[in-house]
Amino acid sequence: MTTYSKTLAGAIGASLMALGFATAAQADGYSAPGVSYARPFSWTGLYVGANGGWERTDYDQQWVFALVGPPVRPGTHIHPSDDRWTFGGHAGYQLQYGNLVAGVEVAVSTPGDWTGKHPANGSAFNTQLRHEELWTLGGRLGWAAGNFLFFGTAGYAETPIKQRLTNAAGVVQPDLGTKNSHEGAYLGAGIEYGLTRHIILGVEYQHIFLGGEQHCRDARIAAGTCLGAGDDSTSRISADIDLVRARISYKFGAREEVRPLK
Repeated sequence: MTTYSKTLAGAIGASLMALGFATAAQADGYSAPGVSYARPFSWTGLYVGANGGWERTDYDQQWVFALVGPPVRPGTHIHPSDDRWTFGGHAGYQLQYGNLVAGVEVAVSTPGDWTGKHPANGSAFNTQLRHEELWTLGGRLGWAAGNFLFFGTAGYAETPIKQRLTNAAGVVQPDLGTKNSHEGAYLGAGIEYGLTRHIILGVEYQHIFLGGEQHCRDARIAAGTCLGAGDDSTSRISADIDLVRARISYKFGAREEVRPLK
């Protein structure tokens, strides 16, 4: 017998012996260890988190009543704006179907700052604007690729907007201030990454449209009209907000087990 034939015969014999030992072990109640795998990351679950980033608010203010005092031009527009850091929180729930992820989320951001002073339609006063806490509530729809989630958002937005007037010396005139709630909608998109089974990091962009509302002094609102002699703060105000922020979320859920392959 050649050397090659002897080597082949020995290999076959060793394989048969190993197979026989394995069969005998299974017959005695022992089995070979199974191959294990980690469960894929799941986006399903309730989550809460914090966010922070940069916000720009662009206002549009149109005076709808001639101010008392110097000659004025009713209908004049001004466009004050505000750039600032913003912080807030969010909470939501998602369900994953294959690669598709759908959910709902509510979020709140901190109030804006007062804009710079702008002449109030030719009068002796200057006007400033700011929004209060910004609330959003809407849906999320995304595509999961392992630990990554690419998503879009849309829904309802609401925030009160305040106006204040100052005189030439910069003193705020509290009796001329106004406040009205503005409702609108938002659209956005973002990306998130599951760092662990509970910790999710992300970044998102939103554009918020806030509809126009008429602003007048409380006394005029009580009288049922915003128009009247001496009403120095009657105007119509709308706003657009662009928001870019980072997110960190904690997702609740059971421990992701490691299961053996059968």
